[in-house]
Formats: sequence, C-alpha cells, structure tokens
Amino acid sequence: MKTITSLFIFFLFIFLFSPALVQNEFSLFTLKQPEHIRYVLWIANFNFFDLVLLCTLFILFVTFPMKIIGSISNIEILCVVIASLSGLFLLLYNGFHINVYFDGLIYTFRFLALYIIIYTLLKLNLINEFKLLFVFLVSGLALVFTSIMAWGFGYSGIMGGRINAFGMGPHVSSIYYIVCIMVLINFTYFNKINLNKFFVMFLFFVLSIGVFLTGSRRSLIYLISIGFIYFVFFKKTTNIKVIVSFLFFLLVILVSIYVIEVLTFLSGLGFSLADRLIFLLSGEESFAEDGRFEMWQQVYSMFLKFPGGIGLSDWLIQSEMGKYGWDSHTHNIILQFYFKYGLAIFFFIPYLLIVLNRFLKKDFLAIVLLLILIDSMGGYIFWNQKAVYLMSGLFSLIFFKHRVLKL
Repeated sequence: MKTITSLFIFFLFIFLFSPALVQNEFSLFTLKQPEHIRYVLWIANFNFFDLVLLCTLFILFVTFPMKIIGSISNIEILCVVIASLSGLFLLLYNGFHINVYFDGLIYTFRFLALYIIIYTLLKLNLINEFKLLFVFLVSGLALVFTSIMAWGFGYSGIMGGRINAFGMGPHVSSIYYIVCIMVLINFTYFNKINLNKFFVMFLFFVLSIGVFLTGSRRSLIYLISIGFIYFVFFKKTTNIKVIVSFLFFLLVILVSIYVIEVLTFLSGLGFSLADRLIFLLSGEESFAEDGRFEMWQQVYSMFLKFPGGIGLSDWLIQSEMGKYGWDSHTHNIILQFYFKYGLAIFFFIPYLLIVLNRFLKKDFLAIVLLLILIDSMGGYIFWNQKAVYLMSGLFSLIFFKHRVLKL
C-alpha cells in the first residue's frame, strides 16, 4: 500500500499543478457541457485524476473494507450525502434534467472520494499531516513560478490582466496562495519544523508575488494582515517586534503619501491589482460597488422564483442568475449552498460552525478553514475542482486529528 499511497500523492500534486484546460483537452471522456454555460473552467469532464480516485478507493475497499466503511460512516460524510440528496430532489422537482446539469454530482463525488481516501490513509498511518500539507505548499509554489514565467513571456492573463494560475480563477488562485502561506506558518511556528529563516522569507515573498499577480484586493488585505501578525506577534524577541512594527508603520506612512505614484509604477510593470486599486481610490468604484450588490439583487429575484432552492448544480444556478443580469454564481457561500441544497443547509452549516468553534483554539488549520469561509461570504470557490480538493484535504485532516488522534 505504500507504493499506492506514493502514487496517489504524486498524482494529486500533478493534478493541482497542471493547467485545467490541459485536463479538459486530455479528459478520458467528455461530458457535454450546456452551451449557455459561460465559464470553461467549470469543467466536469471525467479526467485522469478521477480515475486515480476511483482506483485508489477500490484498492482501499478491497484491502481494508472496515476502514473504508468507518470513514464513510462519519457524520460529516452523512451531512454531505443528505444535503446532496436534497439538492438532487430540488433539481428534479423544479423540472430540470440531471443529464444536463450533472456538475453537482461530479463535484460531490470528487469531494467525498478525496475525503474518504485521505481520511483512511491517515488512519492507516500511510500519510501524515506534513506530507499532505507539503503537497499543497509545493504545488502552490510551482503555480507561482510558472505564473511568473508566463507573465514574463507576455501572458496577459484574464479579466484585466489578472493571472489565473493555469485555470484556478484569479481569486481562487490568490486564496490558494494565502492558504500556502498559512501552511508555511503552520510548519515553522506551530509544528516547529526547523527551516532557515531566510528560506522561509523567500517562500513568503514568492507566494506574495503570486497574490499580487492575481489582482485580488481581498487577498491583499489577508496577506498584509497575516504578514504583520506573523512577523510581529509570532516572534519571541521583543526588539524584533519593535523594529518590525516600526518599519511596518513607516511603510504604511510612505505608501499613504505616495500611494498613487507607487500604484502607477506597479501598474506600468503589469500588476493588475494596482490598476484596480487606482480605480478604487479615484472614487469610481468602491468595494460595495464592484458588482456584488447587483448580483445579490439578482439573487433576490431568483429567490422569489425558487424560494426553496434550485438544485444540485452550480451550472444551473449560474444559468438562472443570467436571466436577471450577470450570469455567475451568487458570490456568497451561504446563498449558493441554499440554492444548491435547499433547507438542508440548516442541518450541516450549524454542525460545521460548531466543529470549527471547537477546534479554533486547538488547531491552526481550523483558522485556515475559517478564513476561507469568511472570504466566501463575498465569493465562492467550490466551482473549482482544485479548490474542492484543497477543502476536502483540509477538512479530512482536521477531523482526523481531533477525532482519531484526539488532539
């Protein structure tokens, strides 16, 4: 099983690093995507890693049937299954066809399959926290380096020059990098892994460049906050705290004086985030007016038509949103889950919040998940296959640590 586990981890890294469009091109077989669905990245084609998931599940079930059954019987798995059945019922009740809007089933399978595999491998002591998080960290660094190379060779990105890291979506890419930074903090501070401080600073800098290339304003705020907290409050030497604090506030003062000039310079270098901030500071756009309020007005109109929810398909929700304006997801995870799963969200969301609240004081990874959920109040990342695997891996790791290891 060690060979199977090593191959699984290797293919997980390859999948996280590889371009989504390449996965789409070399899918084992293609499922017809509805023509009116605008985002190519919302692929549901059966790709190579789906086969890896199926084969790994089969081998684990044949070799360790009771371990697999134990993983499947966890309450969090049952919550996802109940919510998905509710969403499937809504889809059919509202008169839509599952053979058209099948993306929800595909993505649910991917989330559950990876969760069960990782949870079981953790129970069998075939992988550990370090190995799993290391895969996410290295794949994030690889995505940043390839994005920098693509940018250097003239790749203009999408949506106003935002670099989308080979098919993860600009903001999803930035959140992935933020998670990698927090994983780095988890390694160096909480797990006491001895890494050269200059090497850590270099990795922090590289991942920060990745955030800048995505042009995400929210992630820039997260980056500044995390950096300040880590380099000030996580250090034990008071003198270092004072020096770093002074330099930070000096930087804030200097940037506030020359902010437009600095942003204009960065804009000239091709950083789309600088363009967006100049537009914001000019008074032509505010954070509240960047499209989300208009989308939430569309959500209200959609709610009047489907008060109990729409069904288990992000494609379908996007399609219905398009009838009232911008055809996108709802840009709020609670709203998206309500339309996707209906009233079932009132069962699993409270459970999730209770679990996170219980773990927050014990595990830094719970803070990582909380940040993603807070960010999802103005966005939604579960349409992205790579983000689904990231969330599935983090959830399985946290539940295993606190249920089995009793940490």
